[in-house]
Amino acid sequence: MTKGLGRPVQPIIIRRWIGVFYMKSPEHQKRSVTEYVELEARGEKVKRAEKVASERNFDLTHDVWDVETDKDRYWVITEPTNLYSHSDFPSMDYALSFHIGLMSRMNAGQHTNATDEDIYRTPKTWRQWEQAHDALELAEEAEDFQGVGARCREVLITLVDELETSKLTKRQNPDIKRADVKAQLAATYDLLASGKEARKIRAHLKTNSDSTWELVSWLTHHKNAVREDAKYVMNATEQLMLNTLSIVVRSEKSKPKRCPKCKSYRVISDFRSELMYKVEHPYVELCEACGWGGNKPK
Repeated sequence: MTKGLGRPVQPIIIRRWIGVFYMKSPEHQKRSVTEYVELEARGEKVKRAEKVASERNFDLTHDVWDVETDKDRYWVITEPTNLYSHSDFPSMDYALSFHIGLMSRMNAGQHTNATDEDIYRTPKTWRQWEQAHDALELAEEAEDFQGVGARCREVLITLVDELETSKLTKRQNPDIKRADVKAQLAATYDLLASGKEARKIRAHLKTNSDSTWELVSWLTHHKNAVREDAKYVMNATEQLMLNTLSIVVRSEKSKPKRCPKCKSYRVISDFRSELMYKVEHPYVELCEACGWGGNKPK
């Protein structure tokens, strides 16, 4: 909850609002926003909640809600959710600009695009990747940049080991050597992206892992390596790690549900807090595209 921060001197981003006066306010979203405000602004009751804008910034969608309680009025902005008093931020533009800037500053110290889930799955791998990043920051000579390549090599070996030891994958061929990362990853992709539907993904993963491993080996032996070479290899290594973990997640998830009415994938399980102690599973399936309501709580 952000109160008393004062009005920013200047908005961070200039934007054009589309459909501000015609935004839909789905009931399940309104209920979630209402519960959030009443939890954060203790002692206040929400009288009105209306979604007034929605904007995509990079890979995040920020919804802006205008919420009035019996004591105050707030902008509630999502992803991640925070609220800002109208008295401190009278303009929606200022509130959203401040929110995006605040989130950007919070994320500024991160060196990777990995999610918390990615890091949780393979913590040793990401710790070694961070060490490689730190080594790159301090590197000055060609030998230092070659050392970054050697670190990336160990990162990929650790990735294969950690996927197996954490039981995220299983070794398909015990005869494959530990350091044969290309063969290890190829076997992993055969397991996790099997079948005709995934053949293009499987082929891309194998091609990418082969070329990345060759790139890492090239940097390790490149006597005239420069910073840009090492940065490129670091980025390629990270992308291979993310691609591999993405296919792990894909293999774990069942196919997304489709709405029986409009065939949209935007089917969600809407949590109903008022039913939490009344039924075993207090969720209702909803389609955010057409409004279809599915199963009732049991």
